[in-house]
Amino acid sequence: MALPPGVTFTDEALDYTRCIQACLTTYDQEVDIQRMLCIVLNMLHSRTASDVRSGAEAGNPKDILELGIRLCKGCGVPAKDVEEAINQWRRLTDPAHAERLSSPPSRRIVAQAYSCIAYAYNEKSCLPNRTLQIDDLKRAAEAADASVGLGFISPTALFIAQFLTTRLLESPVMA
Repeated sequence: MALPPGVTFTDEALDYTRCIQACLTTYDQEVDIQRMLCIVLNMLHSRTASDVRSGAEAGNPKDILELGIRLCKGCGVPAKDVEEAINQWRRLTDPAHAERLSSPPSRRIVAQAYSCIAYAYNEKSCLPNRTLQIDDLKRAAEAADASVGLGFISPTALFIAQFLTTRLLESPVMA
């Protein structure tokens, strides 16, 4: 699979691809990162952020999920905005928002949205100088648990579980 004509490879596109792999695939899926990168770049260039935002505003669950990922990674949008990304994903996971969706999201999309929330909070939990923001780590764990509870076990959910069981439980504070 080749890149579309005129497509350039950026750090944001690589981060976006890694986020897709970490949140939207299951732990047991074989992932060829080069193939996935080509698919993702084609996806990014086939629909503009404006198109995705319009679909999200109209309540399309797939576009809401996609807009959140673009906002989280700053890919194809004017600025990176993790808080707004989380707000978009919450539209899919919070039943209070159901009436504002064009159709009910599938169980898989809801689980993927939880996985994305876990990913974002996990990134927020790691501060400079090896400092841990425990409230965000707790939110990441809760979202990962919700995703797994829906039967979707992403690499993000496994990473958070491994972190909690190895590094955190081995720390002198927890011993």
